[in-house]
Amino acid sequence: MAVFTAIAAVGAVVGAVAVVKSSQQASKAAKAQGEANQAQQRAASASAQRERIKAVREARMASGAVGNVGAGMGMGQTSSGIAGSLSSIGSQAGSNIANINVQEGFAGMASAANQRAANAAAKGAQWQAIGQIGSMAMNWGAKGVGNPGKGVGDVSGGSSIKWPTGTSV
Repeated sequence: MAVFTAIAAVGAVVGAVAVVKSSQQASKAAKAQGEANQAQQRAASASAQRERIKAVREARMASGAVGNVGAGMGMGQTSSGIAGSLSSIGSQAGSNIANINVQEGFAGMASAANQRAANAAAKGAQWQAIGQIGSMAMNWGAKGVGNPGKGVGDVSGGSSIKWPTGTSV
């Protein structure tokens, strides 16, 4: 009977330690996911900045090309055709940059949502671990640690539990 009690006690301790370690690993995973999300957000911001610079550069090059064509044809910057072309180029560049900003905002929102999901998963794992510990304790107490039907012993006599083997914790 003492062997079964010892096996049950060792099993309960190993189970409790495994549950706690599992919960700790879930927390570490959520933290690592947060770090990955931050790195991804920084990369997206850098990429968006490069795209903005590219859009401005392309607009300047297009404006210069229009100006050169107009000058070659003897038209000045004040001609309606040249002015309209330059205005359109500026408008398109502004629209392109606005779209880049919107995409960057969506990437940030997705990153934040991924982090919330990772945090929720870690919290769920912690509650699952607590539930498993409670379940082990309930099963252990109901079985009387090798003494079916006798429970874990009399706990009314003091602050320590008296186990069926006569030892106290």
